[in-house]
Amino acid sequence: MSWVQTEGTKKWLALVLMFTMVLSLFSFLTAPKSHAAASYYVAVNGSNSNPGTLSQPFATINKFMEVAQPGDTVYVRGGTYTFGETYLSKSGTAGNYITIRNYPGEIPIIDGGGTVGVGFYYGEPHQGTGKGSYIIIEGFVLQNFWRSGINLGYTTPAIRQSDNREISPYQTMSNVIIRNNIVDKAGQNGISIMNASDVTVENNLVGRTGYDPNTGSWSSGINFWGMYGTNNYIKNNVSYHNIDVSSAHTDGNGAIVDLSFYKGGATIENNVFFENGGAGIAITESSYSKIINNTLYENGKDPSYTHGGSGLGYYGSDAADNTIVKNNVIHQSFGQGMWTYSSFTNSTFSNNNIAGQSGYSNPLFVDGDNANFRLQSSSPSIDTGTSNGAPATSIGFDQGALTKTSSNQPVSWFRYAPNWTYIQGKGEIKNLFVSVARPQGNGYDQGAYEGSGSGTTTPPPTSSNIKLYSLANNKYVAANTNVTNNPLQSISSSANTWEQFEKITNSDGTITFKAHNGKYVLANINKTNSPLEAISNSIGTWEKFEVINNSDGTVSYKSVANNKYVMTDPNASGQGLYAMSTGIGSWEKYQQQ
Repeated sequence: MSWVQTEGTKKWLALVLMFTMVLSLFSFLTAPKSHAAASYYVAVNGSNSNPGTLSQPFATINKFMEVAQPGDTVYVRGGTYTFGETYLSKSGTAGNYITIRNYPGEIPIIDGGGTVGVGFYYGEPHQGTGKGSYIIIEGFVLQNFWRSGINLGYTTPAIRQSDNREISPYQTMSNVIIRNNIVDKAGQNGISIMNASDVTVENNLVGRTGYDPNTGSWSSGINFWGMYGTNNYIKNNVSYHNIDVSSAHTDGNGAIVDLSFYKGGATIENNVFFENGGAGIAITESSYSKIINNTLYENGKDPSYTHGGSGLGYYGSDAADNTIVKNNVIHQSFGQGMWTYSSFTNSTFSNNNIAGQSGYSNPLFVDGDNANFRLQSSSPSIDTGTSNGAPATSIGFDQGALTKTSSNQPVSWFRYAPNWTYIQGKGEIKNLFVSVARPQGNGYDQGAYEGSGSGTTTPPPTSSNIKLYSLANNKYVAANTNVTNNPLQSISSSANTWEQFEKITNSDGTITFKAHNGKYVLANINKTNSPLEAISNSIGTWEKFEVINNSDGTVSYKSVANNKYVMTDPNASGQGLYAMSTGIGSWEKYQQQ
């Protein structure tokens, strides 16, 4: 039987069609419009009245945060900024992070001037509940902040009634990546994350923090507090010279995971933590930690530190539960390599080289005293790690980014600082972290670095500018432009152009000096008593010297070619430098400035 349309059914169908069209139009008009990710720019000559384009940039990152939407990126040009705190007042979304980063090939420096509290800041009362998530921060120098370089999350401590312990009752943020930054001279923490989950802190150089008692201290280089979940990572970082000057003296660690037992933990891998006031790594009341392939060197430098000199410390009844400790190298010439409050429960502990533990042997760093923690080819930590759980790459940090200095140090025993000239020469901070794949050679190495070839290490050459001061006659060493062949002489009362040398650290751990004339210094075998002269066009055996760090803080140099120490000869005209001494006395000692 066929269906026949009546006049009534025609009208009804027309009404249905019209209603459907209206609904479709309404849905089109009210549907959320997708956002095309945009790029903005900030520059030292910018203005917040500008549209934020490359040619008309903003002046501050806060202005970008006003307009930022998920997926947007702001590129901050090189230069020094003093615009105060930057607030993370927006959030991205999964797959559409808000990115705050350096302009490619440039290094922006944000300076707090010693009075600004925090470089990048998020705290719920200030930025609003639910903000500060799905954010990337990368490529900055953050220096001279009164409190912290980066301080994200909001602490809301409470007491758990069952055992009267402090807990973090709720999560404030998530999905944050902090990478390729330098934090220097922060009065409290370097990078601090609180009440958060899914956080990655990687490839950062953090140092000289926690020295201001007015902040309350309780400070560490990298601080995870009240973390949620187990997808939190501290990896490929270098953290040094952190101290806790509060009356408690419990912190000052290279990195700490603190009071996270209630909801989560962290993976700490491929880091170098050295010469910190507290421990290299501290796990406090926090289960489920994974400590893998880290290098810890001479931590516990603060003599008043509560737990003494230790490289790795577990504090609190939960700290050693469900933890993994593998492939770590911990060297301590004092104190102890590892300290734990309680025994390990449901934990894995294997393939480590830890001072004071059974089977420990000197890891034979290339030059630990000069922050070169690569392994010599004869190191017992070469090829003796386990592949199970090991990271796929190594840290690859370029130690040329650090220089030894006693000037402008906030704490008396601090002796390193960022080598700003060298860092700027790298173009971007990320270029300080060039990792290699694991394994190299016959197996996985212990520690943060991985060798190359058959278990050997070939660190890249690095350089820094230095001045040499002879303590014997209180004169600076000069490559004298007025003397034939430019011999080195200890004759100058002040350090100018010819008294400055580029110190090159070669891949074999030796050093070479380059003078202002662009020539390398050599101990010339063809000259009487081998005077040092800046005349060579390339680096060979006679241009290489071994560095000896004396117990009184001075340095001496030994010529690799003839195995003689460099001395300032008091009997030579103009006090020339010669590689001719068989021992170290007053005339073989120098200050390296």
